[in-house]
Amino acid sequence: LFVLLSLSAALVAGCGGSSGGDAPTPVATPSTTVFVYMEGTNLEDGLAPDDSSALNGREALATKNLKEMLAATSSDSLRVVVTTGASSKKNVSGSGELVDDWTVVKRFVVKDHQLVAQGSQGVKDMGDPQTLTDFIKWGQDNYAADRYVLVLWDHGGGALADFGGYAAGVDPKPDYFASRMTFSGIRKAISD
Repeated sequence: LFVLLSLSAALVAGCGGSSGGDAPTPVATPSTTVFVYMEGTNLEDGLAPDDSSALNGREALATKNLKEMLAATSSDSLRVVVTTGASSKKNVSGSGELVDDWTVVKRFVVKDHQLVAQGSQGVKDMGDPQTLTDFIKWGQDNYAADRYVLVLWDHGGGALADFGGYAAGVDPKPDYFASRMTFSGIRKAISD
């Protein structure tokens, strides 16, 4: 019984409980910026899993995930920045699409349940580590935070393969080309 009482007292003291005195000072929630590096590839251009209501009878999965981000509850301490590209889908402005051209690299910020355009980077290989580095640097410069989260969105082969890649066998390379990014390339992009 003595041991249980001693442990209970220690837990109360360790959790900030006391019989009097000053209340603990609240700790500010650290700010977080989430970087979403979204290669649309064939997951966006209409060749993804079946959905009869979507493009070419297929669902645009990148757009679906963007809509989920917009619907999520947020806070002042969380920012989500997104870059899109690497898909053949283009010229869809005015059709209710969130991104009107996936053949070029574009940047966005999620704000007040809206995807707010932050500019186009033009034609870039999203499989090039420098493209990822540029996105991270831009995000840190414009949306500084206490901590950062990086999401690489596309096909991924896990520990046995590389990230992404699209239209690699097509010559000449189309605008929406994305080479496969190796793990060493991802590591370099982040460290740079």
